[in-house]
Amino acid sequence: MEIGLTIKKAREDKRIKQAIIANYLNIDQSIYSKIENGTRKIKPDEIVNIASFLKLPIAHFFTNTITELENDNLKEQIKALREDNNNKNEIIKSLLATIIKLENDKT
Repeated sequence: MEIGLTIKKAREDKRIKQAIIANYLNIDQSIYSKIENGTRKIKPDEIVNIASFLKLPIAHFFTNTITELENDNLKEQIKALREDNNNKNEIIKSLLATIIKLENDKT
């Protein structure tokens, strides 16, 4: 999943080691590594916490995926994510489900 690579790039741009973010998330570094390389699905609260730690908007992690998949539904969900802070986790869950479905449909 493209989100993991986006997270990795953002982390590397800020010169932060995986172990630091893994500790912040209270998960093992090996689990965090799997998130970045796309072999473990990321949980909505993890995206929220990573964005907070890296001081980036949550939408930052979905931009490349939305561009790549060119889907209006994804664009609407990102718009909702930017506007609605109360249902952030639900919107992220929906975004992740839509992305996974679209990626599976492409293969």
